Amino acid sequence: MSNFIFKKLANQTLIYGIPSVIGRFLNYLLVPIYSRIFLPKEYGIVTELYAYAAFFSIILLYGMETSFFRFYKDKKHKNTSETIIFSVIFTSLIFTLVSFLSAEKIANWFNYTTQTSTVVIYIKIFIFILSIDSVNTILFTKIRADEKPIKFATIKTINIFFNIFFNIYFLIILGKTEIIYIFYSNLIATTISFILLFPDLIKTKLKLDLKLLKQILFYSIPLLLAGFAGIINEAADRILLKKFLSTESNVMHEIGVYGACYKLSIAIVIFLQAYKLAVEPMIFDKKNMNKIIYAKMLNYFVIVGTVILLIILMYIDYFKFFIGPKFHEGIKIVPILLFANLFFGIYYSLSVWYKITDKTMYGAVFSILGAIITIIINIIFIPEFGYLASAWATFICFFSMALLSYIVGRQNYKIPYNMPKIIIYLLLSFVFYKLSLIDIQIISKEIMRLCLLFTYMLIIFIIEKKHSIYENKNT
Repeated sequence: MSNFIFKKLANQTLIYGIPSVIGRFLNYLLVPIYSRIFLPKEYGIVTELYAYAAFFSIILLYGMETSFFRFYKDKKHKNTSETIIFSVIFTSLIFTLVSFLSAEKIANWFNYTTQTSTVVIYIKIFIFILSIDSVNTILFTKIRADEKPIKFATIKTINIFFNIFFNIYFLIILGKTEIIYIFYSNLIATTISFILLFPDLIKTKLKLDLKLLKQILFYSIPLLLAGFAGIINEAADRILLKKFLSTESNVMHEIGVYGACYKLSIAIVIFLQAYKLAVEPMIFDKKNMNKIIYAKMLNYFVIVGTVILLIILMYIDYFKFFIGPKFHEGIKIVPILLFANLFFGIYYSLSVWYKITDKTMYGAVFSILGAIITIIINIIFIPEFGYLASAWATFICFFSMALLSYIVGRQNYKIPYNMPKIIIYLLLSFVFYKLSLIDIQIISKEIMRLCLLFTYMLIIFIIEKKHSIYENKNT
């Protein structure tokens, strides 16, 4: 049974990962365009606005994605999809109306040197993007719950294609070098996705089951808190940099450099995104899932995650050319952010216990504690260390959250994770990264790093093989 589950997980991770990988990779290829067309201070505006967009995307979904999976296949709750989709559409409409009327006040609050009327247009575009995207996301969630990964991947890929196409069309073919055309491209692609998803919306007989909604909200509100605090951990650094960088710094330049270099940790994020899309519909399947499978899922995540991490770090001299030379000063933060995102993935894998036991308040507590860590470290150290402090804050935050989730989880729903083995993999990945920095004159860097990478993978293979033989003998 476990082999079947892992084959299914691998297949769905691959299918969900295709649009994620293609999309992230192609969007990643836009970074060289952006970083050569726009100055760091201009790209800093893009970075900051998308950081705020991340906050509002969490608020507009208020934990309904995970709640959908939790309630959808429970036979006791017949109107789950109708109630959740209705709720998300209703709150998105309210958000659009209120935000649209307040657009000028919001624009003034950002205090950019750009004309207020231009910033108002930015804000209005983002309002539409966020509202439409929240509805798209919950419709995509239903597709995932119905286990239709190919349909999901197809629509996502179309979205990505149009986003890339219009970026290239506006910025290169038409030569429009204003950042507003980045936002226009996003809005057009998001609208096309909504049009493609509209038949699914029509098929859903929207209705509001208030009794069910109360149960769903009781489960989802802690997830909203967790998600909101989680976004603080992921995106607040861009915002805090603007507030706490010393007056001697070129603030938007620093934010732009940090945002571009953050993109170099994207491979871990892509893998985590594909993994999450595949795992979420499965973890609530009580017939097929068990504690041993949950434990193995973390093990395999760490194996793949550390290999991806080492590939990027060992060949950072090549990866760095995806961003313009003006941004290379920030390359030193990439190793920190890669390890940070790896621990975020570990935290996500460990979070299974509170989701399946309906103890989602723990997720909120962990995320809030992580947010406090992020904010404190940024406020104290940004004035002196700039975006380097933000990178370390991200790492310490995600490491602390993973550690807390593991400790508390053992007391509430003990999953037999093989932590000694996982710690060995994490330590070995760090050691092999450090070894790759040694400059040996006898052999080229590329060959030495390739040998190190294969050695690391061979060690993992041997450990896993021995562990598998040991497990078979004891079953």
